[in-house]
Amino acid sequence: MKKIIFFIILIIPSLAFGDSDKDVFIAMEKCADKNYDESLKSGWKTAKIPNWEKDNRSFGKPLVKDKYILEYEDNFPINFIEHHDIIKERERKLTEDVFIAIYNASNQTEKKMLAQFENKYQTKQSKNFTYWDNRRKIYNGLTNALKDPLVILAKEKKDKNWENYLKNTEAWFLAIAKSKWNIFNKMTVKEKLQIKDYKKLFFKCEQDYNKGRITFLSEWKD
Repeated sequence: MKKIIFFIILIIPSLAFGDSDKDVFIAMEKCADKNYDESLKSGWKTAKIPNWEKDNRSFGKPLVKDKYILEYEDNFPINFIEHHDIIKERERKLTEDVFIAIYNASNQTEKKMLAQFENKYQTKQSKNFTYWDNRRKIYNGLTNALKDPLVILAKEKKDKNWENYLKNTEAWFLAIAKSKWNIFNKMTVKEKLQIKDYKKLFFKCEQDYNKGRITFLSEWKD
């Protein structure tokens, strides 16, 4: 009987319940809301809110820019919504500038060693994590070259850009989280149940109620 009532309220909630049944339904929603919130281990930025993103491959690109997204864009004119490729390319270029400066400041023996290392990884396919990690270690091992003024300048530019990159990233994730949380709290239960993980938690709360938990209403009513 409980299952039948549940499906009715999704269609005509205002007609399906007396006051006590409405209290049960509200309690189950609050139970599911809290459990869904606690299930987001990486925060609300990872929440799967229906129709928030353009598609599954464009993380963090909202269909509608609410006040939180607009505030982020105002604070970061070069942002991850419209300028993701520009931001990544800037970081890549400044990193490469450091490597070039170190190479130019190295002696002939060191330059020969660096050239031999680079020749091992001529194709893009071979430039994997191992390549980049070993490259960083080799270049950073040239302590005399690292003291060169042009190397220091290149590293300072990269470090400053990385600091801004982290601030931009943190602000973007915060804007995503606030935006998704804001939209979620305006959704009806029927809309929330389109979220696969939320639907499971709602049914779990319903099962708890059906098992006769005496404290269920008093725990979730307020």
